[in-house]
Amino acid sequence: MKIRLSILLLAFMLLASCGHKEVVIAPANILTQEQMASVLVDFHLAEAAIIEVQRNKRDVNYYTGHYYTSVLKKHNITRKKFSDSVHFYSRHIDELKFIYEEVLTQLSTKQSELLSVKSL
Repeated sequence: MKIRLSILLLAFMLLASCGHKEVVIAPANILTQEQMASVLVDFHLAEAAIIEVQRNKRDVNYYTGHYYTSVLKKHNITRKKFSDSVHFYSRHIDELKFIYEEVLTQLSTKQSELLSVKSL
């Protein structure tokens, strides 16, 4: 009997938690979800380039700073704005999940494009 009651209580709690999602409005100094996804895609591509630099035994420190600075310049954002955005989204997991779903979609698309070019 206690097990059934526990299962019913757990099921009720799960259903209740799924029903209402809080709408989060980001402050003006925070990147939008779309902007954040785009920046993160470029940071992940920069990370891949840095790994390649490391494989070729070149100065990783120089390239790391260069790549990260280039990404920020490309998106016309400051380190502070990026850092504030990371902090904001790390406290709003549902939004961060959405952002990373978009990041994975964009990276997968880029990978498919590269693989199709290589196969030519």
